[in-house]
Amino acid sequence: MTTTSLDTAWSLVESGDPGAAMRELRSVARDLPAAQVAPLVERLAADGGFDDLVEAARTLAAKPAHPGALYEYGYACVGRGASFLAVPALTEALRAAGAPPRGLLAKVRGRADQRLPIIAELAIALEDEERHGEAVTLLRDHDALLRDWPERYLLAYNTLMAGDATAARTAFDRLPADAGQWQPAADRLRRSLDRAAAVAATAQPGGPDPLHHQALRAWHFTLTGGLLATLSPYGWDAGMTGRYAFLQDGYALCREGLERLRLILEATGTRPHSVSLLPGRADRALGLAAAGLLGLPVQPYRPGTANTVVVA
Repeated sequence: MTTTSLDTAWSLVESGDPGAAMRELRSVARDLPAAQVAPLVERLAADGGFDDLVEAARTLAAKPAHPGALYEYGYACVGRGASFLAVPALTEALRAAGAPPRGLLAKVRGRADQRLPIIAELAIALEDEERHGEAVTLLRDHDALLRDWPERYLLAYNTLMAGDATAARTAFDRLPADAGQWQPAADRLRRSLDRAAAVAATAQPGGPDPLHHQALRAWHFTLTGGLLATLSPYGWDAGMTGRYAFLQDGYALCREGLERLRLILEATGTRPHSVSLLPGRADRALGLAAAGLLGLPVQPYRPGTANTVVVA
């Protein structure tokens, strides 16, 4: 079945549909050795002008079990936005690398243990694929090898993304204060953890965890700082948990969203100076409605304007 899928992907490339070939590859990449997929990836990379991935795929096809070749191929796949191809390659590389050190990776990347760059890159690839729980397991299993930055930061971040804010805070608090070049990432994660703590503080005795796995509004706030004014009631138990899909905006729902905005501004003690109107007809109409409801003057949208409401 997988071989048939690979053949299908080749035929799609030959017919000039690289996007469909990549979608086909996604369905097969987990089930085939990376070296078996590499010639097709080389062809796709050549067509796209990705010389680094061409070279890495060609090297892997010639050295299918070499941990260095697997690593460089996985590294190039991540760099070109194809982390789904990187995960199986880097998993093979980690298995092939075995115990320390001496090897291509130690020499090229300057590491004391050739497994460390593989582990870090595999964690990044898993994160890209939103396989956060697997990234956490990988990093915890190799904790003794990890550095604070970036690997233990990656552990804290992926733990939060996997839904465990308490363990993420514990992992984050283990990190030294000086993050160096990782300071922006550390600050972003700290803000998310602070918001998670604010959500957790709303827990009622005997009530559910405010950050349970269906708490879309709580997690949206934790991860982005944004507030979801309205939730969809459709498909709640089928994984949607309030996300919009079947439900579409209408005039009444737009009005409800603006009413919720007014409530949020009042609850937070925020008083914007204006509503900034975007140029689109629908954006302008909704912006004018917001201005009327909030009692604010309007102005054209200008990037960088402070303390203004923008409605899209």
